[in-house]
Amino acid sequence: MSEITTDVDDLQGAAALPVVVGVDGSPASIRAAQWAAVAADARRAPLHLVHVAGRHADAAASAEILHNACRAVHERWVRTSPTPPVISTRALTGDPATRLIGLSADASEVVVGGVSAGSPTRVQVGSLATTLAASSHSPVAVIRPPTSGAGAVGPVLVVTTPTDSGTSRALSAAMRAATERNSELVVVDVTRPTTRASATQTDRKLEELLADHGRQFPSVRTRLVTYFGHTRTAIERFSAPAQLVVTVRQRKQLWPYPSGTSHTALHHTRCAVLVVPEQPANPTAIDRLRFLVPHRGGAAGQAIRRPAVSG
Repeated sequence: MSEITTDVDDLQGAAALPVVVGVDGSPASIRAAQWAAVAADARRAPLHLVHVAGRHADAAASAEILHNACRAVHERWVRTSPTPPVISTRALTGDPATRLIGLSADASEVVVGGVSAGSPTRVQVGSLATTLAASSHSPVAVIRPPTSGAGAVGPVLVVTTPTDSGTSRALSAAMRAATERNSELVVVDVTRPTTRASATQTDRKLEELLADHGRQFPSVRTRLVTYFGHTRTAIERFSAPAQLVVTVRQRKQLWPYPSGTSHTALHHTRCAVLVVPEQPANPTAIDRLRFLVPHRGGAAGQAIRRPAVSG
């Protein structure tokens, strides 16, 4: 893999860490590579395509998969930009999740393809995406096929509750994504009808956070919506026209699998999902455990546009 350099003109003034994409030859991974190329170009960062095969895999097959992914990115790129992206490739052997988690320590983002399937309220998430979302050092984007033309150019969505501790991190990542994709940012503040009195105070805090982050990303158009109901229902409803849902990774104590908003976004949306680590840290031994638990619950709620109307 090529040497990582520092670009002082990077969008956030940080090192131009690469955007890493796991490719396996599937249409989903090709779309993930094309998605990641947009972010890499906006950040003036390298795009690293990685194929992880089994121990006794054919090297020629890995080379062909990486070649096809590069060609697909270039073919898509020439439609919108005369300058080809800087792409490097790497073939590895071993467990794909373990390898990509290791690479995430020196990446600005890890991107993988996902499949949108199942019932309208249940989406299948592969074990690779699940494990990466739980243990990656960097943000992980799970890219799914667009369900409609509107969704391909829809807004970036953040759903937050008064008890979320990672709202600021989610907003920062969402604003950067909205800048890179020239899209609107929709922030949904979820509260319960019994706490209408405190909704105004929560909205004021969100407005302050949006203003702070907005100074770094002045071109982003933002919209704040107050939603009286359940988080899952809000995510399902507002993600329908969105192209990306951004959430901060949440985990229960001694339980490595993402829970809360991040779990709901992965399993109950059909658009792309970006899971941001709760804080930069190396995963512990308990984080290496892989568990998959079903998620139940959710009820209908009522959405209103700001300002919230108390009743």
